[in-house]
Amino acid sequence: MGISKVFKEKEAVMDEQVLSDAHAMLAQAYIKESYADSATTVLKKAIVYTKDHEKEARYRFILGQLYEKLNQPDSAFAAFQQVIDMKRKSPRIYVIQAHSRQAAQFDYKSGDTLVFMEKYRKLLKDRENRPYLDALNYQVAVFYDKQTINDKATVYYNKSLRAKPKDKYLSATDYKSIGEISFEEARYVAASKYYDSTMVYLDPRGREFKAVKKKRDNLADVIKYETIAQANDSILHVVSLSESGRVSYY
Repeated sequence: MGISKVFKEKEAVMDEQVLSDAHAMLAQAYIKESYADSATTVLKKAIVYTKDHEKEARYRFILGQLYEKLNQPDSAFAAFQQVIDMKRKSPRIYVIQAHSRQAAQFDYKSGDTLVFMEKYRKLLKDRENRPYLDALNYQVAVFYDKQTINDKATVYYNKSLRAKPKDKYLSATDYKSIGEISFEEARYVAASKYYDSTMVYLDPRGREFKAVKKKRDNLADVIKYETIAQANDSILHVVSLSESGRVSYY
């Protein structure tokens, strides 16, 4: 007898929360086996039967993630919105994460940037969101970064860092992003320092650590030759000065 048939037969006699938990466990098994489509079906039933708001928020958030895996962005956005609409019935962390996942879908070419920023200004001002300023400021930084507004992106990456992220990977991403901006602007000494800070928060055995280290090591020669070039330029400048000009220079 299939497990779905068992659930159907027991629905009338089983406690609804027990039924919800059973569907959630089945969804977890499907997720583990990479059956995202089947997982969404049973997870939606877990949502219907649960009376626990924390579990409902968690299941709805996971449902959004599953839709992302299935390349169904509209359904994912709607699932995350349902978490947001739960407001205080949901643990705040799920609401913030739902906003973040929606932000990841934002179309920077055709999306309404004014609406996006108005939303995040409100989120940043909300006192209840103070424990999550690291994540919120990071999303605003990405918003500006994607549009190559480097000065504002850097400001918000730094604000995210000043909020002291509990997530080490977020700290690494903040530092790396500022490093990339510095690199693009040919500020190689600054870039190397930010890459150094990035590596502090990454697993030395991981692929990303090795990629950042390689980029940092490659910068060493660039910085060396740039320093030599600057020194030569200074010498040539001094040589070109008059005697009184040299006195003033030193």
